Amino acid sequence: MSSLDPGSPTPLYAQLAEQLKRRIQRGELRPGDRLWSESELCDRFGVSRGTVREALDVLASEGLLQRIAGKGTFIAAPSRARQSRLLGMIVPYLRDSLTTDMLRGAERVLRRAGYSLIFCHSDGNLEVERAQFERLQAEGVSGIILFPLAEEGEASLVRRYFTPDFPLVTIDRRLPGIQTDAVLADNRQGAYLAIGHLLSGGHTRIACIAAPDRPSSVQDRIAGYEQALREADIPPLATVSLALRPGQPSGSSVAPEYSADELAPVQQLLNMRDAPTALFCINDFIAFGVMRHVMARRMRVPQDVAIAGFDDLAIAAYMPTPLTTVAQPKQAIGMQAAELLLSRIADPALPPREIVLPTELVIRASTGARRSAESGSARAARATGASRRR
Repeated sequence: MSSLDPGSPTPLYAQLAEQLKRRIQRGELRPGDRLWSESELCDRFGVSRGTVREALDVLASEGLLQRIAGKGTFIAAPSRARQSRLLGMIVPYLRDSLTTDMLRGAERVLRRAGYSLIFCHSDGNLEVERAQFERLQAEGVSGIILFPLAEEGEASLVRRYFTPDFPLVTIDRRLPGIQTDAVLADNRQGAYLAIGHLLSGGHTRIACIAAPDRPSSVQDRIAGYEQALREADIPPLATVSLALRPGQPSGSSVAPEYSADELAPVQQLLNMRDAPTALFCINDFIAFGVMRHVMARRMRVPQDVAIAGFDDLAIAAYMPTPLTTVAQPKQAIGMQAAELLLSRIADPALPPREIVLPTELVIRASTGARRSAESGSARAARATGASRRR
């Protein structure tokens, strides 16, 4: 058996742990074998009992050893040995406070539990997500927190890389076709609150502005929008989808600058005889792009049209007119996801659980007080006239 090097910059306990790990990996120590006692290891390697205990703690934390009270320390079975202290987290982007706060929350819980988190993002691309799955597999992670793309084929990709009992928790949205633990914001209730606020301000013509993609979070927000209007005996307007460029995702790193063509559906709404007096945007970035568009056409927010968003990103309070929006409990989502993941690792037989966290309406100037009695057609005419004069 190799000796340890007291002169090495590597601590003695780490050297001992590495030597024992190599013997396990070579099959010299097999699953179920009883390891030498602490005193025997001290004699064999010429180290103190404290050094031996530190080395054994390292190997036990990596799932390579199993301690049984009154019997001793044994080489763990393969299924247990695969459980490292590494966990992974994949998000579509790292460009705003939504994902960074979720990351902070998850990392805080996992660090306290003795785990390290490998963070990566899929850049909104299914092929990149596949590569990240392979990377995390190669790192030997024991579980993953996934912010799904919710694209066609993603569920098949997950099934290809991970067994049904692999610890997986999704955040923000559900993964269609797969039963997993999930932590979500109450998107439906948040949208319901936002529309209720607009209704209380006298708005009865309220449009919903969204992007073409409809993950479960967006579907729930649209459902909340429709529910609030129906309960007020107001038929919901058809949700307007903006054809946003692939290079300009709703989670862009900077405030989006949508083209006139992309925002043409919004302009068509505002040109209607009975134009909406309020716009509920499915997220804050879309709200920002819409706000810039209407202001460029000399329309006032909120006097001519009220605008509300969803997410409460850092940018919301600093828009040209501070944005009324629905705040997600971002850090709490990350923390709860980490707790679920740890529970799943401890007991893979648990049934899938879904945690839905409450949202909060943050009222700012973009929805103002009770709206003016000026008609939608009059506002549209004034906006068109101003545009022509420019």
